[in-house]
Amino acid sequence: MFKDDILYLEIDTNYDFGDFEFKHKKLADEIKEYIDKAKLIIKKNKIILTCGGVIIGSILLTNFTNSDIKDNMQYVPSFNNSITYLIKDNDTLENSKTEITEETKDVSTEQKENIETKQNTYSNATVKGNIPKNNYNQNTQANTQTNTQKSSEIATENKQSGPTVTVHRNNGSVITIGLEEYIIGVVAAEMPASFNIEALKAQSVIARTYALKAQSTGKILTDTVSTQAYIDTNQMRTNWGSGFNTYYNKVKNAVESTSGEYLTYNGTYIEAMYHSTNNGKTESSLDVFGNYYPYLVSVTSEFDKSASSYLRTVSMDINTISSKLGINLSSDSIIEILSYTDGSNIKEINIGGSIFTGRQVREALGLRSADFDIVINGNNASITTRGYGHGVGMSQYGSNGMANAGYNYKSILSHYYPGTTIKK
Repeated sequence: MFKDDILYLEIDTNYDFGDFEFKHKKLADEIKEYIDKAKLIIKKNKIILTCGGVIIGSILLTNFTNSDIKDNMQYVPSFNNSITYLIKDNDTLENSKTEITEETKDVSTEQKENIETKQNTYSNATVKGNIPKNNYNQNTQANTQTNTQKSSEIATENKQSGPTVTVHRNNGSVITIGLEEYIIGVVAAEMPASFNIEALKAQSVIARTYALKAQSTGKILTDTVSTQAYIDTNQMRTNWGSGFNTYYNKVKNAVESTSGEYLTYNGTYIEAMYHSTNNGKTESSLDVFGNYYPYLVSVTSEFDKSASSYLRTVSMDINTISSKLGINLSSDSIIEILSYTDGSNIKEINIGGSIFTGRQVREALGLRSADFDIVINGNNASITTRGYGHGVGMSQYGSNGMANAGYNYKSILSHYYPGTTIKK
């Protein structure tokens, strides 16, 4: 969308989680590719980037033409402005990793990603230009200066003894808080507080493992799923309303009862991968990210099939699919699955004579998972997905199913991360 000749681009992300540095297109390449395909004429030297309705920054263009735009990009941090979205259909579900159902609608949702999930070095971002109507501050220069000042300051909340973590927040501030207080905020953001206490405990251990490994490697923690989502108590009050005391105490209890615990394999922190829901099996890290870890292999996760987040069907115009995949799809095109991963997701698929990986199609079309069916009917395609996320590591809905069936958090972690050891 253009506003006063300035291009607004929405960074659309698949809601995956993990700590892998896998090869993917750079954001600059994504933007250049989008501009070329849409044949946009950039009149001013600025592109505004948004994510989940929030302006996360801008791209300044210097000495550019459309042909060399990506070689002259300079990123400027967030203006900290919001854009009002016109949500339709199931968009609200797609904007949150842990879905809200009628049963859990008063529970926190995870914050929208910065620019897959893992936007520092392992992005799954795609760029869209169809930003809905919005209101934004005209004084962008003043906002940039203000935000720069915020970024240079260290804000400390809830100081306490013991280990601390530093979190770079999406609003430009940087906070230093106690590790366990941070884990409360992560669990509150990453998993519905209505879930079984044992599932919340399992999430606590995994969140702590991720944080500790990040610290040990010098990785910067944010409050988005570029690392782990995190919300403070004010945000919890907003999300939970009158249920705040109940939910906060429940999450706090889960965190405190696992205080200091983390997962290791052969004495080192594991890659703390997890996801929302799968198709009844988790995925191997080798199939999804190309890296093999003996504790990130495919295991059964049957409870996912009864989760509210399991099955979704969307309709998509075949011209849109053609554009996103770079093919000429028609109602007569052949669509054939060629192979499957260990987790029964699509490994390779033939679409209109072109071969793609399931992951490539998932990312290009913005699908919820790589286990999907595509049925063409005239000029439209009906796409049904099973599961939500990359499928590697612990399933959040699966862990809740196990907990409801009587498994404790240690058994849950042992199942999803075979061969690992809980240490404290």
